[in-house]
Amino acid sequence: MNHTIVITILSRHPEKPYTLIVSKRSYLYLGISLWVLTVVFVAAPIWPYVFYRLSPGTSEVLASTIGNTVTAVPRSAPREEPSEASAKEAEPSLPDFDPSLPKENGLLIEKIGVRGEIHEGHRQ
Repeated sequence: MNHTIVITILSRHPEKPYTLIVSKRSYLYLGISLWVLTVVFVAAPIWPYVFYRLSPGTSEVLASTIGNTVTAVPRSAPREEPSEASAKEAEPSLPDFDPSLPKENGLLIEKIGVRGEIHEGHRQ
């Protein structure tokens, strides 16, 4: 029983064709490898769903583990409330008033011909 395949490929010189000897087992290994890759690519998106269905407590364990690893702020240190002076300093400075600006809120882009009015909602 012969386990090799001879593939003949034509060359520039018809009297000397290229020959390639391939084992039949290499096709078997290639086929098995492609099937394994197919199963991996199909199972990869499904695996988390299956895993969490088989062990439903995993998400709670994971959440508690993440919660325990976060370092808490020590309660012994007193919290300082910002004073009025520091709050005023943190306020951004406004530019000087420009009387040429329109009084109503709007968007004007002359280059593309856009002129729109901006409606603001009520803050609660």
